[in-house]
Amino acid sequence: MIKKSPTPIIWIDTSVLINLANLAQGKDGSNPNRDRLLTLKSNIIKFTRDCKLLCPEGTQGTEYFRVNDDLFSSTQSQLSMGVKAKHPKNVESAMMNNAMDAFHKEAGKVEFSYSDVFFSDPIAELKKANSQNVFITSIVRHTDEGIKKLILNRSNIYAQWEQLRKRQQLNRISYNEQLEHEFRGEARVLFEDAIRCVEHSERNVKPSDNEIYSYLALSRLTEQFQLFAECNSSDRSFAQFLDSEYYRSVPSIDVSARLIASLMTGDSKIKNGDHMDVEHVSAFLPVANLMLLDKAMRSRVRRLGLDKKYNTVVCYIGDDTELETFFGLLA
Repeated sequence: MIKKSPTPIIWIDTSVLINLANLAQGKDGSNPNRDRLLTLKSNIIKFTRDCKLLCPEGTQGTEYFRVNDDLFSSTQSQLSMGVKAKHPKNVESAMMNNAMDAFHKEAGKVEFSYSDVFFSDPIAELKKANSQNVFITSIVRHTDEGIKKLILNRSNIYAQWEQLRKRQQLNRISYNEQLEHEFRGEARVLFEDAIRCVEHSERNVKPSDNEIYSYLALSRLTEQFQLFAECNSSDRSFAQFLDSEYYRSVPSIDVSARLIASLMTGDSKIKNGDHMDVEHVSAFLPVANLMLLDKAMRSRVRRLGLDKKYNTVVCYIGDDTELETFFGLLA
């Protein structure tokens, strides 16, 4: 069960934000969706200023690889009014806490909320920004070295995913088989990376960023799990939790598993931005009222029925009817 925000939430894909930033800079004047993009921007600005819509900033800026180009960040800030969402991994951690608590209580259902996505009350933040006519925001700036590292990381993930997709195609792995693997795989990868982090440290070898993150994430998870166990006088184990429906009920885990299973067993080649799209959609689709994606990801999400499962309108910039209906209901 997911509690949606009383003030609707719209999530904007990085590609849409880039197009809006280019238009603001006088570029992309020949973009066939120019008028749609300008209408979208106008509607978001109007309804966020009326406190009728939340358009939170996320980690889309990490996909925008330009040195000292503030236009992307300023465009994002103009739409969000400084309301920020957590990093997708932190969203997942918040949702995991809800599931672990319910697991120890042996509750009949797990309750999740839009508040899991935010640092504080986003509606109060939006009202404050409007009343003061000022808000604090951040600008993502990349150095040449940082950009090279980001591009290399993205290329490595792309290569790994495409290699796995080809192998699964060769072995004729079905979607359901891959889905089961994905549900179990995330926890397994976390454990394996954490173990490698310890092993590398013991040999005075610098662990990778992923290994360090996994070690810290696993430490936090197991500590939090133990706290919930003590509060509920439960002797159930973390391994039991990972094998339970409580774990699978975590929305970000569920969406991620289904999207990756679809990508790994599909005929289409993996695209460079697919892993970031999966990360964003997994964290924010369950709580959003409308999610604006690129056409390919929109179609994938709809084919999997995730839009209906989480009661979220999922569209791309060319879906005029869906967008007109959504904004029409806010008027």
